[in-house]
Amino acid sequence: MASTQPKPYLREAKFPQDFGEILEVSRRAFQTDPPFLFCSNVTEVPETRLLKEEDNKRLLIFLTFFLRCCVDIKARITVVVYPEEGGKEKIAAAACWMPPKKRIASYQVGRLIRGGFTGLLKAWGPTGIRRMTTQYTDIAHKSLQKVLKKRVDDTWYLNMVMTHPDYQGRGCLSMIVREQFKFAPEATYCLEASTPKSRDQYAHFGFEVHGAFTLGKGKVGADGLPAKGAAAIGMEISPMIKRPSSSK
Repeated sequence: MASTQPKPYLREAKFPQDFGEILEVSRRAFQTDPPFLFCSNVTEVPETRLLKEEDNKRLLIFLTFFLRCCVDIKARITVVVYPEEGGKEKIAAAACWMPPKKRIASYQVGRLIRGGFTGLLKAWGPTGIRRMTTQYTDIAHKSLQKVLKKRVDDTWYLNMVMTHPDYQGRGCLSMIVREQFKFAPEATYCLEASTPKSRDQYAHFGFEVHGAFTLGKGKVGADGLPAKGAAAIGMEISPMIKRPSSSK
């Protein structure tokens, strides 16, 4: 007998109604993400794989700031939705795609304040902000810039993608990426893969690594948590580019 269970579908996010649910999906998805652990100075992750209260609070402060800025800049935010009884929806995954010419920048003082940068600075401190910007994003973009014939800001940039742990392995990432490729088929895309697993997933969609580098070497292990000696190998960050088929 054929299954009558409703199939998931993808749509653009609706704000403000989707904000809280996307925030919760991102919180669960980034609980153990190495760069976020490193930037927010998390020292340990419990066996439950759920952060301690204070660490979780710092993560939420960043994610709230980031999502507010994405909404403010009018990024293209898409969600994978699972229909539920009574016409309700469950957001299982989301992605923030930055269109060409639209980026969150340090000179956008008004946008940063509206997003809650003051709270983020207090939560992460200057060290955390430097780790996320000058040690991570800036280096990644410089690596991409060396191989692009256009500025990184002229491409579509996958700033963040997240799947709730309960829905991982169900093809949400594939739905998100392939839908975006249909939306802008002749665009050039950039992103950073923060784990070997995500790097391999993006390679499957045609992304290629350019200028991989190590973040946090001598301070943390591959999991983003504090380490010493030979264990402090840092995290491999892989800047990646997907060019349109017409350019190949």
